[in-house]
Amino acid sequence: MESWSDYYEWRGIPLDSPVALLLHWPLTIYQAIQLAFAKQSIIETTDELCIHYLGPERELYQTAVFGELHSLLPGVQLHIDFVGPAVPHDRSASHVAKKYDLLISKR
Repeated sequence: MESWSDYYEWRGIPLDSPVALLLHWPLTIYQAIQLAFAKQSIIETTDELCIHYLGPERELYQTAVFGELHSLLPGVQLHIDFVGPAVPHDRSASHVAKKYDLLISKR
């Protein structure tokens, strides 16, 4: 995928949908992964990926949108470790990890 319009077409979403407001975080991660693995697809390289996401704020209230990465990277087990002062102390990493395969930690 090269653009938002490619993504919208792939997911069957109308171009006037506000989905970009929520999905810009996971799609930015996806783009970074594509750039990092430009010579060889990540799916061909590994079946597990750990991402350290520094300085999240609003993202912490929308962690479900990061599940879109599973659709974009099928067969790759993803772990996202949110790190920063805005990560609430009361977030349960094990609960979130089971539901969305995301690890949330306070560091």
